[in-house]
Amino acid sequence: MKTIFETYWGIDVSKKWLDISTGIHVIRIDQTQEALEKFLNDIDVKAEETLITLERNQTKERRNI
Repeated sequence: MKTIFETYWGIDVSKKWLDISTGIHVIRIDQTQEALEKFLNDIDVKAEETLITLERNQTKERRNI
């Protein structure tokens, strides 16, 4: 079965915030449960029709090597 998504998001994950690209806008939110819940409640999109990709910030990992 082939899945077709209506919406595509890219999320850059850092220690303090999330940069979320919704295809039209880039939004920065704090990386807290409250901020994420508010963002998800404010948007008009169906989760089952959205493909989300994540990219983590590797700055900290590079310093520890």
